[in-house]
Amino acid sequence: MPNPSGVVYVIDDDVHIRRGLARLFESVGLQIETFATATEFLTSLRNDVPRCLVLEVRLQGLSGLNFQSRLSAANINIPIIFLTAHGDIPMTVKAMKAGAVEFLTKPFREQDLLDVVQIALDDDRRRRKNEQTVAELQARIESLTSREREVMTLVTMGKMNKQIAAEIGLSEITVKVHRHNVMKKMGAKSLPDLVRMAIAHSESCGHTESCRRGPSPLRNCARTGGILCAGASPRVAAGEVGGVVPPIGRTRQQIKMTQDHCAIFSHVARTLAIRLEKGGNFCTEHRGDQPTQI
Repeated sequence: MPNPSGVVYVIDDDVHIRRGLARLFESVGLQIETFATATEFLTSLRNDVPRCLVLEVRLQGLSGLNFQSRLSAANINIPIIFLTAHGDIPMTVKAMKAGAVEFLTKPFREQDLLDVVQIALDDDRRRRKNEQTVAELQARIESLTSREREVMTLVTMGKMNKQIAAEIGLSEITVKVHRHNVMKKMGAKSLPDLVRMAIAHSESCGHTESCRRGPSPLRNCARTGGILCAGASPRVAAGEVGGVVPPIGRTRQQIKMTQDHCAIFSHVARTLAIRLEKGGNFCTEHRGDQPTQI
């Protein structure tokens, strides 16, 4: 029966180190599994509870740093804490750049290790929650028809029903029906709620290079069947950061999404994004520098 508080995996070829760490983690109620080799670890890895890996840098055969690279290449997301008695600055920098939570040199204080393990487990817990939220959101988006996705994109840009009708060649009544279906299928209670979902999706989606091309800040993505896409999140539009914001977690690896639904609504207009972050409502449509009442 897995411990819901988390599992700590230890890979170290020194049996005395493994036993000592097992006693330490068990003393604070953590489930511990120890391994002498990376191969043994891979055959026992579970994905049903928060987890982290305490990894010795110098192992027989495959080194800890190389094993970290292999885990990343296999898209196995697990926070890693390195232990070593022979560390140096270049080694530490390499491990941290690759996403390690911490790099501890032996001998280390037991409390320091316990503290960083708790940080790693908390990181993995947040990552899991974020992945579940993204998966649920993706399922809702995939339940929309292509026309409903098109309407949703325009709605989250602040377009009025009659503007959407004119742009895609439908009657205003038909647009209202599609809009109602979008709100129902997405489980959105309001327009700001729908835009928050659009922002969450854009920040979790890995954009393709084709989505980024073109002079317009909002353009058609060739891989999404004409759904509007751009290579930046609403926070980028608001001038906060560059690039797509990755999910929460120290590994900072983006959730991989299907290309068929790449970054719907990835660029909400500047005014809408700013108002959402300030907790405002969406009572205007952004046209250049002049807001127009909806």
